[in-house]
Amino acid sequence: MKWTILLSLAGLLLNGGAAKPADVLSSDSGEIIELAGHWELALQPDKALGDAPRLAGIAFEDFLCLPGSLTENKKGIPNNDRTVTKHLTREFMFEGTAWYRRSISIPKDWDGKRVVLRIERTRKTAVWIDGQLAGVDPSLSTAHVVELGKLEPGEHELVVAVDNVKDGSPSGRSHMNVEDTQTNWNGMLGKLQLEATPMIWIERIRFFPDIGKRQARVELTLNKQLDGAQSGKIHIAAESFNSDAKHVPKTVMVPFELNAESATIKAVIKMGEGMLLWDEFDPALYRANITMQLSDGQVQKLSRTFGMREFTQNGSQFVINGKTTFLRGTHDGCVFPLTGYAPMDVVEWVRVLKIAKEYGINHYRFHTWCPPEAALAAADLVGIYMQPELPCWGVLWEQERNVKIKDVNAVAFGSEKTKTGRKFDPSMVTEAEAFFHEEGARILDQYGDYASFVMLGLGNELKGNVAVMQRLVDGYRKSDNNRRLYTQGSNNNFRDPKKGATDDYWTTVRTSTKTWENYDNVTRMSFSMADQFDGGPINHLRPSTRVNFSKSLADTDVPVIGHETGQYCYYPDYNEIEKYTGVTKPWNLEAGRELLKKKGMYDQWPDFFEAAGKWASILYCEDMESGIRTPGFGGFQLLDLQDFPGQGTALVGPLNAFMESKGTITPEKWREFSAPVTLLAEFDTFTLTAGETFTADLKVANYGPSDISGMFSWNIPSFGNGSFVIEADQGGISDAGQINVKLPTVEKALQTTIELELNGIVKSYPLWIYPAPMAISIPENVTVTRKLDDQTIHTLEKGGRVLLVPEHETIKDNSVGGLFMTEFWSYTMFYTIAVRQGVEPSAGTLGLLIDEKHPALAGFPTEFHSNWQWWAPVKNSRPIILDDAPEGYRPFVQSIDNMWRSHKLGTLFEFKVGNGRILVSAIDLPAIQQTAEGCALFQSLLNYSASDGFNPEIKISADLLKRILGVK
Repeated sequence: MKWTILLSLAGLLLNGGAAKPADVLSSDSGEIIELAGHWELALQPDKALGDAPRLAGIAFEDFLCLPGSLTENKKGIPNNDRTVTKHLTREFMFEGTAWYRRSISIPKDWDGKRVVLRIERTRKTAVWIDGQLAGVDPSLSTAHVVELGKLEPGEHELVVAVDNVKDGSPSGRSHMNVEDTQTNWNGMLGKLQLEATPMIWIERIRFFPDIGKRQARVELTLNKQLDGAQSGKIHIAAESFNSDAKHVPKTVMVPFELNAESATIKAVIKMGEGMLLWDEFDPALYRANITMQLSDGQVQKLSRTFGMREFTQNGSQFVINGKTTFLRGTHDGCVFPLTGYAPMDVVEWVRVLKIAKEYGINHYRFHTWCPPEAALAAADLVGIYMQPELPCWGVLWEQERNVKIKDVNAVAFGSEKTKTGRKFDPSMVTEAEAFFHEEGARILDQYGDYASFVMLGLGNELKGNVAVMQRLVDGYRKSDNNRRLYTQGSNNNFRDPKKGATDDYWTTVRTSTKTWENYDNVTRMSFSMADQFDGGPINHLRPSTRVNFSKSLADTDVPVIGHETGQYCYYPDYNEIEKYTGVTKPWNLEAGRELLKKKGMYDQWPDFFEAAGKWASILYCEDMESGIRTPGFGGFQLLDLQDFPGQGTALVGPLNAFMESKGTITPEKWREFSAPVTLLAEFDTFTLTAGETFTADLKVANYGPSDISGMFSWNIPSFGNGSFVIEADQGGISDAGQINVKLPTVEKALQTTIELELNGIVKSYPLWIYPAPMAISIPENVTVTRKLDDQTIHTLEKGGRVLLVPEHETIKDNSVGGLFMTEFWSYTMFYTIAVRQGVEPSAGTLGLLIDEKHPALAGFPTEFHSNWQWWAPVKNSRPIILDDAPEGYRPFVQSIDNMWRSHKLGTLFEFKVGNGRILVSAIDLPAIQQTAEGCALFQSLLNYSASDGFNPEIKISADLLKRILGVK
């Protein structure tokens, strides 16, 4: 089966070939004057432009280079505050209005032409030409194209004021302007140029692919600034350009006569039998070169990239060109640490998206921001389904708190459930709602032709007046002529969620009102302790591969996407600090490093990093598979494939902030759990008992391009193997067969795997097989006790051997809880939230670091990191704080603490005390001895305690041991 992605142009871009980014991006004029270079600068900190900006009294006393940001130019207010550790930090900060000035020279051949200024990405701007205000543009998401009118040949003064005051924006807070990732930069990015067109010009182009009719309809909006009727011809020549298969539809010519100031011209490109379709497997694109020739000989040349695709929904699933697809998505919060803003070039975005695709990703959701045009062009090339969002985030009902409607924070999303304050009038259109209407329309107009732009959402976790949200969505659908799918937002009102009445899909963490201990409505496996009982299914339920979200989908009629799936913390890589050579500084990581040094464990960080990373990656894979094995599920959006160095410092990705692998899981292993075709084995438990029958249902989730047939084989080394002939239809989950293996008697626990293969696609799961639980046998020379009392100390002083399993209540003040999964998102962020809500905070740990060759674990096979067989032991543990233990002491099973606390945490550890030896188990061994794995662990520790190998290296006093355990 060939799923080769044809990226010839992308390859040329990446390898320095003849093709240029301009060959992919939209172009509106062939007559351009670049304005890159030196500009004069004046700064007004903390001052917004206001509604009536004025150019008066501005003293230009500095210089900088554009395109770029103030911070890149080391302009602004120096910042040395290293106490801010919740996100990366800039050394130069600025919020206010920055004024930029330069002289421009208009050539003679532009005489009589229309001139515009294009600033590809910036903040709110006001533009003056020769002292006259030319325009104001508040857009955060699209290019500012400012009409400068007819300019006489020669020199002119151009002034641009850029306002990045957050409180001055009707959109409020979003990933467009918060410091967490993108930073609240001020400047001008990307294309910074003058463009000339005739006085009659094509203002807007929209492509409407119709794969059923094998044609693409084209709408061209013409404007003019001349009196009287004008006429001409428009030629549209399209051809494929990034596929091995070449296709050149017939050129279209449309004559026109323009009488009014504006008119829409329609044309149809007949694609015919050779039509190439665009999707994730074969992202075939067309380039349309459009030439408008006026009767007086003037010409405007434009170009657009488009793809022949139809992205729709059919019941609970998404469909691309008639084939069901499953969205394996990732969240993007604009994490680009070197610049503090998104790349503006296609080459860099191709690099980023190709890395994501190596990990099975076929979908990007942009959290409260819209990426630049280069990202969509790159996604067209790579084959990624994109969902931009408006710059809209959070609680948007401020007008109920006695805020005046005219104020910028009075966003038009009043609560429908308010019982106090002013009730919102849904018929009112505030400044904010008007801004969102216009911002959405700008996004759809400027980026709407890109094939990858298949979905649009209002924003993230919105609360408020649903009538207004629906008004926005319905407005976009109508104005955009239904070119994609639309939704009110991502995870709106997440404690009491409801799908928008006209939404095409629903991104959410649950599909009905939250019930604390009920997982029947969730759409992901992990949560914060403040949001769901015990952190959700993956932490609370005994591990198996049968958990899915079918019950959550019972009453839904559109595709459901799991919102921000994962959020499993990795340990920081302190070698990464040296990579921050750009505008943001990792003072948060430096603070964590210094604390670890202070706690005397800095030499352990590489081991913490590897062990926590291996475990977090395993958790992610199970979470993704839970979605893939759910019949009829729409998909998931990870949080995240890469680290998110904001909101408390959330190191939650298998890739770092620079999209580099952490080395804790390979892309190939990750794709076993997240790929177009995924092999599934559904079974009840990873920990098996010898003599029982192991049963697993084998399935194939086929969201590839076609049906699959072949031999589905399975193998459990030394225990059994077999195969089934499989016919797996495209677009769903097919049954392949069932494994039933009678496990033989084993005298010693062992670890093995179940290995699956179909047509070169592989998958494996770990399994542990234990002897049948028996009565625990306590050796005669070992004392097992729950208390460190005088009798126990006496036993130690006399040279005795002790296995101490303290009652958890007695060590509560000297320990942390037993967290099976790694910490959710960020310990500092959710600790605060939990305390505020009166919920027991998370234990804050990141799995186990295990001396897997320690003889105490001889009967309990393990790797050096947590895995599924540790569920019962960890859930019944309270890792003990060993900060007062001798310097350099290491427990042989150590819980890895988060970077903000860095306790030395002992789960299993040993000391010499007096003439004796003690092994301390923070695991409540009697509580788990009825499980096969618990019994094996308990007996293994006992056998070790009785052996000659029980000879701890570190000796401590009885008084120190009592202090560590909190014994009075």
